[in-house]
Amino acid sequence: MQSSTPEAWYELAEHLYKLTVSEIDRAMETDVDLPMIYPKLIICYQFFRQIRGEGFHTERPDGMGEWQKQIYAWEDDLWNRIVKLRNKLNPEDNKTNSYINEMKNVFNLK
Repeated sequence: MQSSTPEAWYELAEHLYKLTVSEIDRAMETDVDLPMIYPKLIICYQFFRQIRGEGFHTERPDGMGEWQKQIYAWEDDLWNRIVKLRNKLNPEDNKTNSYINEMKNVFNLK
């Protein structure tokens, strides 16, 4: 059963987009925290994709068509920003590897 209006869903996507952009911007400014923040930003991006339309099918309202183009543009923008962050990471850095491995362990299926 859908409990949101298209307007409310759009506002949710917009708010999530802005929150994620603010975290990405902070990470770009403070390289020290980048190895820790980067994996978490990937999760934020994936959650945004769920809101955008890959998930929550029973909650996502019909009638998103007029806003969908903007939401896809936000998704593309988030990905481009994340790629810039990824390019700043040093894959040989122990701290980077530690946080990446921590996230791999979280997703390790047994």
